[in-house]
Amino acid sequence: MTVFLMGVSMSGYQFAHLDSYARKASSKVAGGKSAQDIADEAERKKGAYKHLDIEQVKDPIIQFGMTPSEVVKVATEWAEQAKDPKGKKLRIDGQCMAAGVFSVPEDFPEDRWEKYREAMIEHLKGKHGKRLRSVVEHVDEPYRHCHFYLVPLPGESYGVVHPGWAAEKASYARGERKGLQTKAYSEAMSAWQDEIHTISARFGLLRTGPRRARLPNKDYKAAKRAASLIAEQVSTPPLSKPKLPPVEEIIDALEPLHSTGILGRGEPLYTRAQLLKASKKSALYGHKHAAQQQLDYLTQTTERAAEIDAAEARIKELHDKAEAQAAEIRAGEDKMRALRDEERKQTELLGRLELAVKKTQGYVDEAISRVQERALKALGGVLDAFVAIVEAPQDQELKDAAKSGLESIGISGAWAKLADRVVNVLMPSARAAQAADGIDWPKEVKETGRKLRDRTVDSSSDMGM
Repeated sequence: MTVFLMGVSMSGYQFAHLDSYARKASSKVAGGKSAQDIADEAERKKGAYKHLDIEQVKDPIIQFGMTPSEVVKVATEWAEQAKDPKGKKLRIDGQCMAAGVFSVPEDFPEDRWEKYREAMIEHLKGKHGKRLRSVVEHVDEPYRHCHFYLVPLPGESYGVVHPGWAAEKASYARGERKGLQTKAYSEAMSAWQDEIHTISARFGLLRTGPRRARLPNKDYKAAKRAASLIAEQVSTPPLSKPKLPPVEEIIDALEPLHSTGILGRGEPLYTRAQLLKASKKSALYGHKHAAQQQLDYLTQTTERAAEIDAAEARIKELHDKAEAQAAEIRAGEDKMRALRDEERKQTELLGRLELAVKKTQGYVDEAISRVQERALKALGGVLDAFVAIVEAPQDQELKDAAKSGLESIGISGAWAKLADRVVNVLMPSARAAQAADGIDWPKEVKETGRKLRDRTVDSSSDMGM
């Protein structure tokens, strides 16, 4: 196998990219560029390129169509008649021109680059038709590359020239969340890269690089070698059968040597026909030998191609798995954000409820305090009357004082009724009982009444403080 690897270039992996631009750069993107900015850079207009020194700059080569600035004019005309998905006039920062690039590694053979470039242009023309407006090659950078520009036809949606944009807008129209919209965009662009690889694989370019594919370095180098072998085989012309006239000339030149023997001149050791037959057999043997070499070469290349297919299938599987995991992570992050938002709302609501409860509790405490104060005042008057009745039920002066104390409780109907009951019921009853029994109230009763009155007065004073 080592023999067949000699002289084979390590091709590396494909690079292709597709972006969208508007008549005016979006204010939401820092350092954003408009369609005209991109055209100026492609045409190497002064001040439009910052990644090259002035000495490096060379005029671009238009490989197909018009200049990038002319494409911008076509894109502007399309944008002026276009409508957004809601049917409204397209905003000035709405996408109107797709700009792509395809490139090859620095060590890519020059003759293979020319064929690859033409194959890519034919692919773009076949896929996009009149929507492909321009292909421009830059020759002043280490990596050979071409820029291409796409504009929808009048009446078409922008999605016809950018599959990622179309997939994302379709996801949005279905009402899917942002994470799924991003996933739809990524899947569409991955399919676009797969489509590009149907061209680049024929030229020994891998679908992805080692970092993206997560391949060990030795496996990636093996895949590069195998891809280069396939590319070499694609570009190698088949062997042709050897031509006989040169063989006849060789025989004529050698005939005198074979016609002279040790004993002098005589019959040739081999006739011309015999030598010609032997030469033909030798030539056919050489051809068969070369054909066998090519067959062996093809066999080993095919076997290595199978390895590449298996490796790329594994790469795609790992890529899809990584994308699925990333989607799950994004979904989890979205869910966590939703939970945090809900927690914040519930916390704010709980805070408002706690504040309302505190205010309500304050109102209740204040109301209870007022009721207690009024009740204590009322109870104080009742106890004053009780003490007066117990001590001297026959004393009119004490009776009047007790009644006055009760009446001073308040003017509400409830307290007035209480005062009437104490004066009109309790005092006559006490007087009648004393007159009937002929005895005074027991000392313990009088003492208890005084203590209750004093306690009530003290409590009322504390509340007033």
